[in-house]
Order: sequence, then structure tokens, then C-alpha cells
Amino acid sequence: MNKFISIDLIKLQNGHHFNFMEGFLTQSLAAEFESQKLKDAIGELKTCFQEEDKYFRLSQVADQTQLIKEADDLRDKNYNWLKSLVTLWAKTPYDEAVPAKKIQKVLNTYKLDTKVDYLLETGTISNLISDLTQEDMLKALEDLNATQFLNQMIIGNNTVKSLYKERNDEQVVIPKGALRDARAKTDEAYAQVALLIESSSALADDPTKFDSFIEEWNGIIKSYLTIIKRKATLRDKADEGTEPTPSEEPTPGEEPIEPAE
Repeated sequence: MNKFISIDLIKLQNGHHFNFMEGFLTQSLAAEFESQKLKDAIGELKTCFQEEDKYFRLSQVADQTQLIKEADDLRDKNYNWLKSLVTLWAKTPYDEAVPAKKIQKVLNTYKLDTKVDYLLETGTISNLISDLTQEDMLKALEDLNATQFLNQMIIGNNTVKSLYKERNDEQVVIPKGALRDARAKTDEAYAQVALLIESSSALADDPTKFDSFIEEWNGIIKSYLTIIKRKATLRDKADEGTEPTPSEEPTPGEEPIEPAE
């Protein structure tokens, strides 16, 4: 009798677990098994997976709260650095005092408070950015070698805008442990479907269809076992204080950035 390769599904991260179950459910439905008992088990798996899908998607939206905070910190820090720089230069007798005072006048117009709520701050910074991206102001920033502060303010502000739009300004409340519990139920339903397919393979006069299904899915299970092993290796290296090899990421440019509309 063919059997599915054993896999500890608890060790899969939420995204990998979602993809694993989605793939298995899709393949199970496509197989069009004739056994009513197996059809019912697949139906139960579908119901459990839909619940996991719901909480997984909600968790993705909730995670945006941290991303919004990080983007807000980025724009706040760069605004404060710019403000400190122009304040310093404005007090000197050097040539840099001229562009510094020009920028300082714009900053003082808005009196930005970085402690207000995100949406109010976003509107204020958007207007400030609009003024600072005028040709004469860009020249003043360039004279102070301060263009990078404006660029980072634009990046942070654009990110806050887009994340708020995705989140639809709603507070997402997920019951504690809801995704974990939904995953556990999906795992139970998966185990039941797998057991019935294995039993069908053992009892069928012609087990070809079931054996082919098991063999194909076992190939996919192996890829997920590799993911689990890689994660364990990275964790062990971290525990030993060994730096894992970083993946290559694009390096952001230094040219002035266009603010979002």
C-alpha cells in the first residue's frame, strides 16, 4: 500500500502552511474521487481551509500596523534630522545659512507635530513635501547636501498612505489563537483525507488513480520538508552566532524621489 510521506505541519510557517493546504485541496478536488466518504472528507477539508484562509488574510492585514509604524518612524526621523540640520546652519555666518533659512521658513510654516495621529500627520507632510519639492527648494536642499532627508520622508509618507489604503482604515481584531486553531482543524481534515486515500489504495481492485495521487503529492511534500530543514538550519546557525548568507536585495537609489499623488 502506498502511503503519504509524514510531515510535521506545525513546523510550517503560516504562508507555507496555507500554500500546502491550498495545493492539496485543489489536487483532491481535481481528482474527482468516486467514494462518497472520501468526497465528504474533502468537503470537510475545504470548510476547514476556508476558515484558515479567513484568519490568515486577517493576520496579513493586522501585520500592516507594524509596517505603518516603521514607515512613520522613517519619515519622522528624517524630518527631525532635516529640521536639526537647517536650524544649525541657519545660526552660522557661513554661506550655508542662506539655503538653511529658506528651508527653515517652510518648516516653520507647518509646525509639524510628529506625535499626532498618522492620517493628520500624513496630510501635513504631504503638503510640506509639495513645498520642498519646488525647484528653488530642491536647490536649497542640494546646497546643504540634505536631499536624502527629503527622499526618505517621501518614502515613509508614501508607504503610510498605501498601507492605510490597503487596510481601509479598519481596526482588525483577530481572536487570540484563531489562526493556530484553524490550522489545527485543517491539519486534522488533511490527515483524514490522506488516510482515506491510502485505504482506498489498499482496497481498490485497481489502485492506479490513488497511487498516482499519493506519488505526485509525496513529491510536493519533499519540497516542504526541505523548507522545514532549511529553517531549522538557519535557526541553529543563529543559536551558534553564525551569520546566515543573506539573500541579494536591490539597493535603493539616491536620486530625488517623486511623491505619491
